[in-house]
Amino acid sequence: MSVFTVTDLLRLPVLHGSLVVAGHAGLGRRITAVNVMEVPDIESFVHEGDLLLTTAYPLRDRSGDLAGLIQALSDRGLAGLAVKLGRYLDELPAEAVVRADALAFPLLVVPDNLSFNEVIGAAFAIILLDEQPEADTTEAIRERLTRVALAGGGLDAIARTLALALDRGVRLRAAGAVYSFDHEGVQGGGGSSRPRQRFPITVGEALRGSLEVDGTEALTLTQVRLVRQACFAAALYVAQVQASVALDERLRTVFLEELVAGGEGDRAILAERSHLFSWNLSGSRAVVLAQLGRELDTAALAQSAPQESAAQIPLWSRGSEAVAIIPANTRAEAVDWARQWQAGLEQQGRHQVRVAVGSLTRHPREIKDSHTHARQALAIAEATGRDLVQHHDLAIERLLLSVGHDDLDDLATGQLGPVEEFDARSGGQLSRTLECYLGHGNAALAGRELGVHYNTMKHRLARISELLDADLSVPETRLSLAVALAARRLQGLASRVRPL
Repeated sequence: MSVFTVTDLLRLPVLHGSLVVAGHAGLGRRITAVNVMEVPDIESFVHEGDLLLTTAYPLRDRSGDLAGLIQALSDRGLAGLAVKLGRYLDELPAEAVVRADALAFPLLVVPDNLSFNEVIGAAFAIILLDEQPEADTTEAIRERLTRVALAGGGLDAIARTLALALDRGVRLRAAGAVYSFDHEGVQGGGGSSRPRQRFPITVGEALRGSLEVDGTEALTLTQVRLVRQACFAAALYVAQVQASVALDERLRTVFLEELVAGGEGDRAILAERSHLFSWNLSGSRAVVLAQLGRELDTAALAQSAPQESAAQIPLWSRGSEAVAIIPANTRAEAVDWARQWQAGLEQQGRHQVRVAVGSLTRHPREIKDSHTHARQALAIAEATGRDLVQHHDLAIERLLLSVGHDDLDDLATGQLGPVEEFDARSGGQLSRTLECYLGHGNAALAGRELGVHYNTMKHRLARISELLDADLSVPETRLSLAVALAARRLQGLASRVRPL
């Protein structure tokens, strides 16, 4: 397949009226995919060769960040950025235009009535096709076959057109269906004679179907070219369907990301889109985040979910992170669902999965808070080595995080300093021993977990009491030390996480 560039994209009819406002020197950049920019931190989700389309919604409150975003996108090897002005951004900041020119990074302004769906579909079809049709003398038939695909006429129309052109029976297999026509274009009449000549239908490097022609006589060169054109048209149609499915998934994700980001939005639009995707966002719900060992697509995430399918529960992937908005009347219900999803995800990915449950909501507007709480809980789980947490159970950790890094250090050092200094000098494990003991509340159980004899455990606890000049049998002392240990574990998060 020849290289598809920004210049080639601008030649597509769907891009008519678009303007290149900066980065003209980079119009030869290769495009390998066209995507929609739906989240502010898009740098984490893009790949080399992507061209991004955006309404500028993620930059609605911080247009000054556009220059920095252009720098990041250029550094990652993206092909360009196309912006639809007038909705969330009235004009491109001068600094962004200057930066794009300096980087030879194409910055486009597209018409307000442009359909992202049509752009992605047109580009996707060209990018995926690994073979362009050969020229032949039957230009009218060739154009008709291509028009059928572009006009959405379907694979059956392509098969019938070819059968009439060849005066032979034709069978087209693609998209999970079979379309058969005889030499007069009557449906169901093809495939009666043998042998049958078969031609592949490919999109990219993937085989997506086949086209079979009846008859014992060899096809002429002109007929072969017609068949190749029909294969091309069928591949074009399949590619457009794939692009449409991919766009639906992308727009679905855009809506969900805006929902958890707290975009006020129009209530009517919220209800309309929820109904469109068969989601009921009313009632009590909670956001659940899963930190995965590797990337899983939405289909795999849905297969891992308990009871309800992805059609009923908003569920999507952020690469190595997954998000779900689940119905739950109680915290126990939410945790139970999260535990089952965790088990399913671990089975799918064959990696350990860390899961965090946000707060319960009573209205779709509160989903933002549940998502924020789930993200905070996930960060705390990572810092404390836990696999399944819920926001409600992390009151102490959230309280500690509100005081800042330096205060946490003062708290931990004031309570644990002598023990930590002893461990540093001698390579001991008194801090770990204390943590295990406070976790179990029982020296024998802690000793078994640590793999040490009970007498050794008693000796270590006595040494801790001596170093700290504290009586570990006093509940207040144990509480203070447990809080200090938690403060030490959370120190690294204090400057990045500030719970609500």
